[in-house]
Amino acid sequence: MMARDTLSDTFNQNKLFWKITGIWVTQVKNKRFKYYAIPVIAIVFVAYDLFLTLNLVYTPKKLEVFMPELIFFFCEVQNAFKVYMVMFKSEQIIQAFNMMDTEEFIGESEEHKRITKKAKLLFIKAFKVYFVLCNAGFGCISVLPFVNFVLFGKKPNLPVCNYYFLSDEWRDQYFWWILLYQTYSVYNHMMYNISIDTFMSGLILMGLAQFRALNDSLKNIKCESNKVNDPAEEWRLRTELIKCLKHYDSLRKYCTHIQDLYDPAMFVQISVGAASNCVILASLLLSMSSNDKSFIILYGSVMAIEILMPGYLGSQLQYECDELVRSVYSCDWIERPESFKSIMKLLCERAKQPIILTTWYIIPLSLNTFISIMKTAYSSFTILRAVHTRNMVE
Repeated sequence: MMARDTLSDTFNQNKLFWKITGIWVTQVKNKRFKYYAIPVIAIVFVAYDLFLTLNLVYTPKKLEVFMPELIFFFCEVQNAFKVYMVMFKSEQIIQAFNMMDTEEFIGESEEHKRITKKAKLLFIKAFKVYFVLCNAGFGCISVLPFVNFVLFGKKPNLPVCNYYFLSDEWRDQYFWWILLYQTYSVYNHMMYNISIDTFMSGLILMGLAQFRALNDSLKNIKCESNKVNDPAEEWRLRTELIKCLKHYDSLRKYCTHIQDLYDPAMFVQISVGAASNCVILASLLLSMSSNDKSFIILYGSVMAIEILMPGYLGSQLQYECDELVRSVYSCDWIERPESFKSIMKLLCERAKQPIILTTWYIIPLSLNTFISIMKTAYSSFTILRAVHTRNMVE
């Protein structure tokens, strides 16, 4: 007997990385797993963030030195909220997976299955591309300097920060141990970002695919019988419309659930992303090496993509939701009986209340939000550049 195809299988790669990094500890049934997960979380996540905070406190208050450290700290703030979401909202994540695996989401028609399969393949492909790009960036930052040291004897710099709370003697004495610890921790934190960022966007993508499938199902409620007032045909059409109504109800519950799930992680990601973009643009005015500026520009591009994707998918989902009323009126409803039209009116009235995904019921996930954030960052940059230029002239 063939295994039943499910939508939650889309996120198997995400769950795998959550197990490897230990943050899926509450959902792993093996009791021995906690003896691996808890030390990894304590060393790689808790201690790492503690050291990073201490480093920021002791960092010299020179803008050229302080700005890069502040950017890394911003990244870890949003990372902490995302890890919190996976660790302490794992039951809600399982509920979201269960919602995906219901009959309404899997669908019966070939077109519905095609749309959901296309969304699954798109997510898996995007995950692999993001994974490869991030690992390539990690290799450039952490692996290539070590290769240069082996081949040419050039001592590498620490990949994250200099741990200014340590004395120079301690840092030099334990340099390679610190380098190894930071490299291993950075890779784990990169895995946090890859697996959780794609997961949050994937939740919205699955909802978007369901709205597209629902619109297609509504448009294709057509009479196939040549007989006038055929009872069997009328029953079939009414049954299909009721299925669409149940599908829409399930979608509204799903969107409400994922919105509660990704809060406050998504709110912090967007807020910190906005602040990071301002700091990144401001840091370009400082005297830095070309390598440092190239890294900051690359890092800023990644931060922009992190807030672009939820905004784009949120806008697409809202658009498909707005199409529901048009899809209802595209079905074969004119010659249908009153019982059919009453269900249709109910669906139209409910569809008039648009589904707008937000973060903490404050910031809508949309392209308009992304554009506003980038405009604010650029406006701050132009003001700082004008002040910087005036000070240079004086």
